[in-house]
Amino acid sequence: MSDIYAENMRRHEVESPISDTSFIPPSSSNSPPSPTIADIGTGTGLFLSRLAPNYPDAILHGFDISPNLYPPPDSLPPQISQSILDINDPPSSSLHKKYDLTHIRLLAAGIKPPRIETHRAESPHASQTRWSHSMGRM
Repeated sequence: MSDIYAENMRRHEVESPISDTSFIPPSSSNSPPSPTIADIGTGTGLFLSRLAPNYPDAILHGFDISPNLYPPPDSLPPQISQSILDINDPPSSSLHKKYDLTHIRLLAAGIKPPRIETHRAESPHASQTRWSHSMGRM
């Protein structure tokens, strides 16, 4: 286990009790039975780890700019995968129209000003997402 992961687990443990299904938007009842969910800025994967028991048939994919905070893959539920994604770069076309839910939090500070204008249009979930959710202020 890397030191940065161990340090961030303290935050993970503090947030875990408050990061439950109460953060899922009400429209989630309209979601498909096996949704494909992206977590942008996943960090330690807390959101997806808490979501997994409630959506056992979901495909859960966490993205972050660096894998430094990712927990070991064998410590995650099998439906969770993790990938590197820099929100300041255009997303791969393979990600377009792929997700039913995109969970985004606190990314406004990390998006370079020239990209803010085009971010929404280039978002991999722009025209497919049925519901989305943001924790924190943007």
